[in-house]
Amino acid sequence: MDNEQIQSSAEIPDEQGAEISDNESTPVVLPAGVWVAPNGDDEDGFDPQPIEMTPEQAMTVLETALENGCEVESMSDSEKSRVLQAFEVFAAAAKKITTLSKSMVYRINAFIVAAERFEIENTLAPEAPEQPKPFADKESRELSHRAELLETLEGQHPQMQVALERVEISTAGMPSWEAVKVGLTPEVLDKALKMQEPTLVMVPPTTRQSKVEAINKHPAKGQRYDTKPYDFQNNSFWNDSKGETKNRWRVAIVEGAEVVTPDPKITDGHKRASEMAKEYCFKYMKDGLDVIGDADTYLTLMLKALAEGKPVDPKQSFTVLNAKGAATNSMLACGSWHDRVILNDANPDYYDVRLRLRSLVKVDVQQA
Repeated sequence: MDNEQIQSSAEIPDEQGAEISDNESTPVVLPAGVWVAPNGDDEDGFDPQPIEMTPEQAMTVLETALENGCEVESMSDSEKSRVLQAFEVFAAAAKKITTLSKSMVYRINAFIVAAERFEIENTLAPEAPEQPKPFADKESRELSHRAELLETLEGQHPQMQVALERVEISTAGMPSWEAVKVGLTPEVLDKALKMQEPTLVMVPPTTRQSKVEAINKHPAKGQRYDTKPYDFQNNSFWNDSKGETKNRWRVAIVEGAEVVTPDPKITDGHKRASEMAKEYCFKYMKDGLDVIGDADTYLTLMLKALAEGKPVDPKQSFTVLNAKGAATNSMLACGSWHDRVILNDANPDYYDVRLRLRSLVKVDVQQA
């Protein structure tokens, strides 16, 4: 093929780039949209990959294939591999080419035109394993996150049963996973995804006093003392001013992190405990979340944590359990762990940076 023929072929418009002309700065159209220019101009953001042959060697391979009419069917596997490799070399070397003669520009484009005509790229490219496609939109990401959380919660269901059985709390009538799953609507899951370590709790229909007795009777690892709650008969104090717990199982997803990460805008060391509690309530409400507001739910979370050897709220934090119902100057009901489960009160006027609340979202479950 003489130079005039090559130039004629090179001037054929290509969908990936402009026509080739006599202008020295005209881009060279390469596979996969990569281009180089005779003066070494290039596009930003291209990350070159390691190459196994020089551009000159690659050009020889491509020209040989062109001279043979790109008869792919007659090529051996090794020849096909070499031609494919030659294509990759130009893409990988695009950033490294500092000078490129005009004749080389024409020769490259001539081969590209021929290669497209014979569909050599499609024929030579080996079948690669299908790669996961990037998420196209927000909805796809949300579906993936919900599925992951659902799988996590499913694994927590039997863990909750084991935790209750460890301290001999009856699991009779405990909702099955199938029943719980019905209540895990997209709205519930989306709220739970805002939590630190969303944790499924199955609160049994037993009194809070019986839960404490069970913890004392079956001490966990590291438990040195019995729990002696403060004014535990005060239902308004330990049930956030609500009535007695109904005689039925309650299901919820709660913030189960060992220590909840504080919000520095709230826990700034300059606010009273009652102020911080109210601000944390407001923050969670803005996210559509409730908070743990009773000793029964907190003790159930603690039972699960103790069974796994990781009690929540160790020395560096405590959880307020009556933040919504407590008056501004009322004592705060608190739960924590320090060699035992602690259920105590806290002065609303103290400046205590250990104060936390734990978010919660209820799960509606049909029960027999």
